[in-house]
Amino acid sequence: MTSLDLRKITLRVGDAVERDEILELHDVSIGGQRFSFEPAQPVARLTLARATTGMVFTLTFTASLRGPCARCLADAALEVPVEATEYEAVDPSADVDELENPYLDDDVLDLSSWARDAVLLSLPEKILCAKACPGLCGSCGRRLDEGSCECGPPPADSRWSKLEELRAELAE
Repeated sequence: MTSLDLRKITLRVGDAVERDEILELHDVSIGGQRFSFEPAQPVARLTLARATTGMVFTLTFTASLRGPCARCLADAALEVPVEATEYEAVDPSADVDELENPYLDDDVLDLSSWARDAVLLSLPEKILCAKACPGLCGSCGRRLDEGSCECGPPPADSRWSKLEELRAELAE
């Protein structure tokens, strides 16, 4: 786990410091599938800025994630650019509307958890091996990017028969 002890950094209001941090990112489970970071230790740019009411943290890096395609289960890889910002009030108990930073505990900033969550929030809806991945045949399971299968179209679902009758009626 990569963390940063903020007690070792002294900033006055208006001051900021930038530094490179090596993150430790472990495999994650997305939709029941295992994904890994390559490399597992990317370098991130961390910016700490002291504001009048608290601290602003910014984390910028690019993560490479590898795992199964959501449509065909082939190997999928994608690069995820991440720019995440968090804020911690100087005295969050003074105003109930102030936000507390969930990655900060006893002045130690958990960079690994923050980076992992930022990557997950930046992911597309589906992780695919190719944008136009056709997926798998619903009958035989063949990968359709390797060619069509011999299954043919699936049989009509009888639950839609009344709608088909209505469509035919309206077409007349």
